[in-house]
Amino acid sequence: MAARGKLWGLFLQLTAVLSAVPGEQGLDLRCLQACNFKFCLQGDCVSTRSKLKAIDGGWGPWSKYGACSRTCGGGVKYARRQCNNPSPQNGGKFCLGRRMKFRSCNTKECPPGSKDFREEQCAKFNGQHFNINGLPPYVRWVPKYAGVLMKDRCKLFCRVATGTAYYRLKNKVIDGTPCGPDTNDICVQGMCRRAGCDRVLNSKARRDKCGVCGGDNSSCKTVAGTFNLIQYGYNDVATIPRGATNIDIRQHGYYGRVDDDNYLALRRSNGEYILNGNFVVSMFKREIRVAGPAVLEYSGSDNAIERVNGTKRIEEDIVVMVLSVGKLYPPDIRYSYSFPVEKPQFRWDPNGPWGECSKVCQGQKKKKVQCVREDDGHVVSDQRCHHLNKPGTVTSTCNLDCEIMWVIAQTSECSVRCGTGTVSRVIQCVKNPLSSQPIVVDDKYCEDQRPSEVERCSGECLPTHWEFTPWSECTRTCGGGSRFRDASCLDSGGNPVSHDECDASSRIVDQVCNDRACPQWVVNDWTGCSVTCGDGVRHRQAFCHNGVQEVELSDCETDSRPEMKQPCNLGECPTWHYGSWGQCTVTCGRGYRLRAVVCRTPKGEELEDSECDAAARHIDVEDCEFAPCLELLPTTPPPPVWVRTEWRTGSWTECSVTCGQGLRQRYVSCRDIHGNVADDSACAHIPTPSAQETCLPKSCGGGQWRTGEWNRCPVSCGSGTQTRYVACVFPGQENIADEIDCDPSQRPVSEQACNANPCDVQRYYNPTPSISSNRIPTGLTAKWRTGPWGGCSSTCAGGWKRRAVECQDGNGHPSSNCNDRTRPSEMAPCNAGPCPIWNYGQWGQCSVSCGDGEQTRLVHCQLPNGQILSDHGCEVLDKPPDKQPCRNHPCPRAARWNRGPWSTV
Repeated sequence: MAARGKLWGLFLQLTAVLSAVPGEQGLDLRCLQACNFKFCLQGDCVSTRSKLKAIDGGWGPWSKYGACSRTCGGGVKYARRQCNNPSPQNGGKFCLGRRMKFRSCNTKECPPGSKDFREEQCAKFNGQHFNINGLPPYVRWVPKYAGVLMKDRCKLFCRVATGTAYYRLKNKVIDGTPCGPDTNDICVQGMCRRAGCDRVLNSKARRDKCGVCGGDNSSCKTVAGTFNLIQYGYNDVATIPRGATNIDIRQHGYYGRVDDDNYLALRRSNGEYILNGNFVVSMFKREIRVAGPAVLEYSGSDNAIERVNGTKRIEEDIVVMVLSVGKLYPPDIRYSYSFPVEKPQFRWDPNGPWGECSKVCQGQKKKKVQCVREDDGHVVSDQRCHHLNKPGTVTSTCNLDCEIMWVIAQTSECSVRCGTGTVSRVIQCVKNPLSSQPIVVDDKYCEDQRPSEVERCSGECLPTHWEFTPWSECTRTCGGGSRFRDASCLDSGGNPVSHDECDASSRIVDQVCNDRACPQWVVNDWTGCSVTCGDGVRHRQAFCHNGVQEVELSDCETDSRPEMKQPCNLGECPTWHYGSWGQCTVTCGRGYRLRAVVCRTPKGEELEDSECDAAARHIDVEDCEFAPCLELLPTTPPPPVWVRTEWRTGSWTECSVTCGQGLRQRYVSCRDIHGNVADDSACAHIPTPSAQETCLPKSCGGGQWRTGEWNRCPVSCGSGTQTRYVACVFPGQENIADEIDCDPSQRPVSEQACNANPCDVQRYYNPTPSISSNRIPTGLTAKWRTGPWGGCSSTCAGGWKRRAVECQDGNGHPSSNCNDRTRPSEMAPCNAGPCPIWNYGQWGQCSVSCGDGEQTRLVHCQLPNGQILSDHGCEVLDKPPDKQPCRNHPCPRAARWNRGPWSTV
């Protein structure tokens, strides 16, 4: 009993709690008691859930769009709806479709000087170090772009402003944040969505090469140049002016070398370096912030082609430099950028292409008035001329060799045999009705009033008449066919009589029909071949045309339809060529070996790898294994899985001392083929580069200060100054050195005050300087040193090449003791052969037989011996056009047959 009472008490507590929960069906205690503890549904007793009717949910109305996520620069706002019309019940289905929609807002550009939106979000975490070891308490955060995966572009990655470490501070950036510095796409709900340069989602607006949103490339010009002069230290290459866009700077390593000791550098006009300044070079990829919306991307120095590029407009002058050190290999720098042209002039040109004729016959055509650039006549957007008065339109008559009119194609018999009745007529608008091939056109082309389709008639009230059966189908659909019917002669009572009783001239039992010309197949030009080499196919389209307009394909004869596809061959494809395998990277144990893989034409010309089939490319690296290495000393066990690795090194730090012998250090790391950090043991089979080395700054070249004896005081009374000889010499030698080779802070004094006896004011003393007896060391033997010749200043014809020439002493230090008369030449003439020229053929036929088309011709960059080069071998800006517009006679207006209803007898 005690147990039963305890259970009943728990049941009462449970039901009391459940009854207090609003909206819970089947749980109300009073309902349960009233239903004898059956299932309750909205106050009604239900025996089982299986009898409940499922109600599917329906969407309610959309809410109004909410607040915009940004005040400028392109934000996002949302509208939402609920699945409550009705809400799903009793196992019904939930609503299908999107619950939320969004659109762009506040797309106007932010005011000049505004912070980058992602930079603002990072700055909100300034002073928060998140207990990360090594971060200062007043840490400043800036955006991180380079090195972030594509899928993570809409997460907030921020970098420590004073270092390279970066962290993810938020899982999602604010909606409307650009996905990156060089894209128009924006982040919405943590995903990168396509947007145009007008900051509108799903917009197709794009910037032209001048950086103008929706522009036509007419407001700028492309500037390009090269640089290959060699001189130790920093050398100016070019100045990219404020307002430039599409910046691309590349330094090609000497014969493809990564370590040719030439490095790109950038500095502002005030002398501040923003890339690779003060002889400190960055190995890794990074972003370079400049004035304006642009962010330049740097590839890092550890590349055979070192690159700086950016697409957006810069708002300050940037000086491009090259740092040349080491063996002084000549640099190979190529740069280009787009720059606004100086106030281009535009005008309206009334002599544009002719438009279509306004009528099929006896019509008028107009020339298009278009806006052109004044200097070269290039057609641009009409917006460029909107402020100018638009000239009148040039007009001309057209289609004068034809006429068009209403024609009565068919007439029925009179509706009565006796008295007044009506006849039905088929009226058609016909072009050239009196010609051998009249063409039925749309009624809109006939300007005169359309004749009536019904006309009065009078029956002849004859005692007999012909009665006809309906016309048969026409034997042809076009080109002239025949149709037939039978005739019976009847008297006034409708009884058949002999045919002789009726008028034989009115007995019409056959008739010409569908005498219009048959539509013909018309084809357009063949497309290009479907492949760039080898066997492919090309296509063209066929249209059914009645001479005026396109009609249904079924109106033309299927058997005579022209061929739509045919094979084509563009010559043998380039293929992969493989060199011999090189030596293995190890002499024992496991290593790898390499071979050259290049893409070549059948003639042996080398192409870019993208020109060959990537799927057919065989490997250029393979594993190699020898007998296990002998372990004479305990070594670190190899990693469980062997991977191909290499040592990577960073830039050297500055010397630890300013004078004498010091140390400098660099970062040394073992990396796998993907650039990821590996354990040092994975590189144990490769010699480890040194992480530190001794250094001797130029300002302290190892010399020592030597002094002579003090000279005798130059005065015999009063205060004077005596001197001594101070020189910098190398230890163990008597040869004099440059003072820069000794520590200037340790230089002994060469003058001091000297006091003799007080002077007698009645005597005058004329001081006579004495000559020191110190022996002055003679100079070190010096000679001229030269670097390798640089590239020729011209790729063809006559040019100049240069090399570095420097006077150095026996220790390799700069000296001024060389004989100028024996100085080697810094420059020498060079000749790389004749220059190629543009060669072009005759213009081909127009691509269309009527209307506006295009004609082409071959244009090649060619040497005088006939060898054809790529277009880059000639001056691209001087290339003759290979396409031009052409126009034959205007095409006739489109028309089609119009079938009227059959008349009744």
